[in-house]
Amino acid sequence: YFDGFDGLFNIPLYDLIGACDLGVFPSLYEPWGYTPMESLAVGIPAITSDLAGFGLAVPPRDTPPGGAFLLKRDEVADADATAALHSLLSDYLKKTPREQLLHRMAAYTTIQKFSWDELYKNYETAYAHPAPAQR
Repeated sequence: YFDGFDGLFNIPLYDLIGACDLGVFPSLYEPWGYTPMESLAVGIPAITSDLAGFGLAVPPRDTPPGGAFLLKRDEVADADATAALHSLLSDYLKKTPREQLLHRMAAYTTIQKFSWDELYKNYETAYAHPAPAQR
C-alpha cells in the first residue's frame, strides 16, 4: 500500500519506517511477525510481544541487546501489559540521541542473525534428521 503514491504519506514503505524512532508491535497473536523484522532491517528498534513467533526468536539473538524489546503478554492481564508497554515507551523516549543511535545499531546487528545465511543452517539440520515414522 505504501508505495510512494498512496495519498496518505506519499513515500515508500521503507522510507516511512526509517523515519520512525521506534516500531511498536504489541501483538496478541502473530505466527511470525514480519513487521518488527522490517523495522530492524532498516535500523529501527522495535517492541514485539512474546505472543509473536519473531518475539520468541529474538531474545537469544539480540546481541548487542537493545535492538528489539520484548513485551510480555502471555498470561499477563491487559492492564499490566499496557503498563509495561507504557514503561518501555517512556524509557525509550528518555534516552539521549546517542543512546537511541546505539539502539539503532543494535537493531541492524540483531536482524543480521535472521538472514538466510544464518537461518538456512537450521533447515539443513532439520531435514538431515527425518521425523520419526507415524504409526
